[in-house]
Amino acid sequence: MSKEEQLEIEEVTTVGGEFGTPKECRKCLTKGFAQALLDLPDLAGETGLSLDRVLQPRHVKYITRTMQEGTFNGYLASTGSVHVDETDTSYRLNGQHTMSAFLELPDGYSGISVRHQVWRVATLEDARKLYAQH
Repeated sequence: MSKEEQLEIEEVTTVGGEFGTPKECRKCLTKGFAQALLDLPDLAGETGLSLDRVLQPRHVKYITRTMQEGTFNGYLASTGSVHVDETDTSYRLNGQHTMSAFLELPDGYSGISVRHQVWRVATLEDARKLYAQH
């Protein structure tokens, strides 16, 4: 399955906002989806440096533990990506800690879902503004 297929979403609902309406769904996590989201490039700020938070291994371990214990609240967790028309590229907006934690689980682990949003904006500046809200 291609990365694009891994990131496709179904059961779309609509929410509004300054940047229009994203596709939004509950996404059951799979290793393929988690890796595809993590493989998306980081969104760079005006200085060229990544806007992404530094991956915190302790936070990843904590999330992994809550997933294993069944206390992970997928209704509070969200992931997201944004497609920028100006660069014809999709970038990860949110989810690096949750996806990294899911990849730490044994193969075949299932039953964990998160809210996933896919946005589409015209410019990198629009994407940066959207990123600042996540």
